Amino acid sequence: MTTGLTLLDTFRSLYNKPQFADVILTLNDSKYYLMSPVLEQYAPSLYLELESQATIPQTTPLDLTPEQLIASLNTLLNKKTLTISEPKITKEIADGVIESIYGKPMDITSSHLLGIYILSTRFGMKDLSTQCIDTFKKNIKLETLLADCQKALDENSSMKALLFSTVIDNLDIFPKEKLLDFTNKLCKTDILQLTSSDQLSCSEDLVYEIADSWFKIHLDPTIYSHIKLDCLSPHILVSHVKRNPQIDHSTYLKVLEENYIKSASYKRGGIARKNKYRFAIGAYRASYDGYHLITKKEVETSKFRELFKSEYTRLKGIRSLVNDYAVQLVCCQDYNLGATRVTCKNYLKGSHRKAYTNQFFQLETSCNLPETFFVELDTIYVTNDNANTVDDNTGLFVSNDVILE
Repeated sequence: MTTGLTLLDTFRSLYNKPQFADVILTLNDSKYYLMSPVLEQYAPSLYLELESQATIPQTTPLDLTPEQLIASLNTLLNKKTLTISEPKITKEIADGVIESIYGKPMDITSSHLLGIYILSTRFGMKDLSTQCIDTFKKNIKLETLLADCQKALDENSSMKALLFSTVIDNLDIFPKEKLLDFTNKLCKTDILQLTSSDQLSCSEDLVYEIADSWFKIHLDPTIYSHIKLDCLSPHILVSHVKRNPQIDHSTYLKVLEENYIKSASYKRGGIARKNKYRFAIGAYRASYDGYHLITKKEVETSKFRELFKSEYTRLKGIRSLVNDYAVQLVCCQDYNLGATRVTCKNYLKGSHRKAYTNQFFQLETSCNLPETFFVELDTIYVTNDNANTVDDNTGLFVSNDVILE
């Protein structure tokens, strides 16, 4: 006869059971009875914090406070104790995060996100903290992001790390004047974090401009140490780096020589550390490194409309991944795409115009030619028509670095 209990159910049942615990965690006056092997596996930073605490003497002095006396007795009974104060963490959040160590799923809402992120980061619960970051990025307003981040940095808010990492992920979206005004105010620690990040999707030319503008105000040449000279465009190398006394001239010459050898692969604007362009078109049934065919679910997010409109407007078109290719109907995975719901089908298309690799192609619809398509940028939707005809030859692709959920 089966009880219906799974191994996970059994594991979860061990949570907060004094008879099984060898650890007593006190968080903001609430006690939790935990098992150190579980903490070591699923909350490693909390485990290390527990292990690094001062050992209470085996002898019990007479001048101990009641709390110290209890801790001493727990040590004698082979129970480790740790007291943590996190004033911004409610009991509800603490209960949820700590119980999730034992496998209970936790819903991350916008109202609880910050507290969950603070605690999961402190405990070393990478999966949970990553979920917090992803949830945060899905709901952020890009138009106010720089101002929000500046305010958080000025006030030393707990939100500053989340906001700053989101700024780093979206550098190429902001108007350059506003971006430089923001980066010029950063302290040395923050500007070095930005310029050394491997998550930058902008060109290295922009990273150089950020560093150079910051140096002119703060006069600290170490800002140039994280610039990837080999990713800069020849234009920036010759017109700026060559005359920069803060950059070793022999290093500049070496990079210039190497770039000359492979100059055919360089374009003005430099190379991105990640995919420079979030969206692109290509052959519908083809695959491309760093991109995937956008799904119906992704198209239907507000984040897609916001990012697509921003990039298409800035580039005055969409990047092509395919060469000498006649674009007809543009599709997401399984379906045709349209724009501006009208009585007739308003398909997203190219009318057999040719697209060329790494050039920017201007889309159109049944109702609007390329020059007027801009008015429909934020109205793209998924039609009910399956993409299974000869005319359904072009796919809308999105960078794997972009989260659209």
